Amino acid sequence: MIEVRRALGPCHLVRAPVSGLRHLGVPRGGPADRLACMVAASLAGNLSEWWSLECAMVMPVLQCKVDLGCVYSGPPTELVIESERGSHSPVVPGSFVWPAGSILRGGTFQKGLRGYLAIRGGLNPPRQTIGSVAKLVAGHVLEATTGSLPRRYLADLPAWSNPAGMVLHVLPGSDLAHDLADRLKGPWRVGPASDRMGLRLEGAALSLPLKAGRLSEPVVPGTVQLPGGGSPIVLGVDGQTIGGYPRLAHVVDADMDLLGQLRPGDVFQFCLVSPEEACSLGQVRARAMRDLGVRISESRGW
Repeated sequence: MIEVRRALGPCHLVRAPVSGLRHLGVPRGGPADRLACMVAASLAGNLSEWWSLECAMVMPVLQCKVDLGCVYSGPPTELVIESERGSHSPVVPGSFVWPAGSILRGGTFQKGLRGYLAIRGGLNPPRQTIGSVAKLVAGHVLEATTGSLPRRYLADLPAWSNPAGMVLHVLPGSDLAHDLADRLKGPWRVGPASDRMGLRLEGAALSLPLKAGRLSEPVVPGTVQLPGGGSPIVLGVDGQTIGGYPRLAHVVDADMDLLGQLRPGDVFQFCLVSPEEACSLGQVRARAMRDLGVRISESRGW
C-alpha cells in the first residue's frame, strides 16, 4: 500500500492508451512522455497496460506500508528515502528498494517537466477508472505488489525525452494559410496555463479570416489550434476529441514525447515537414524505443 501524503504538483496514474473510447469523448490519455514511462516500466518488469505514477515539476511525498521494488525514470532529480534509521538517496534513473514504512520524496525538476515512478507488479488506482489516466491528490491510497528488483542504473542510456533542441516538427494543418507558414515557426513560449490537455503558447499573434458557421471537427493530440486571440494551443495527450478552432498544424508522433516535457517558460520553434519526413522520423523514434526496451530486458544491470 502507498499513501499520497502530499501532492506538490500535478500527479497522475498513467498506462498505455486504451483504444475505442474517443467516440465517447474520452481522450487518448496515457503517459505524456512514452519513452520515460516505458523505461521505468521495463526496468520494473511491468507490462505497458499496468499503471505507473506520472508527476509534474516535483515528486509527491509518498509513504509505503510494505517493501517495494521501484524504478524512477525522467528528468534529473534527487530522490530521498526517509525512515527511522535515517535517510539516503537512491541513484536514479534506475531501480531501488523502497523499505516498508519509509517516506519517498524528491526535489523539483531543474529541466523537463514529467518524471515516472514504476512499482514492480504495477499500481492500482484508488477508484475504478476508464481510459488511461487517473488524477491523484493527497490522501489517496494505492495498492501495490510487494517485491524486489535487481539494482540497475541507466548510465548513458536515454531515460526521458529531453527537448534540448527546442524544435517540434509539425505537419501543415488544413487551415494553415500560405502567408502564415513562416510566422508559425515562432519562436513560441509555453504559457503558465498549460497542462496535460494542452499547451497555451505566447508569441507574435496570428490571425485568420473568420468563417461563419464553422463546425467542430475531430482533433488529436498534437493538433495546433488557433483561438480568436491569435495565440496557438497545442493539444496534449488529454486534449479533447473535437474542436472548432482552425487547425494550423499537427505535431508529428515522433515529437509528442518532447511536447510532454516542455514546461512553462520554455521557448521553442515549429519546423514544418512533409508526410514522408514525418513517417521517417516516426520510424527512427519507434526503432530506438524498441531497441532500448530490448536492451533493458536483456541486461542484468549497468
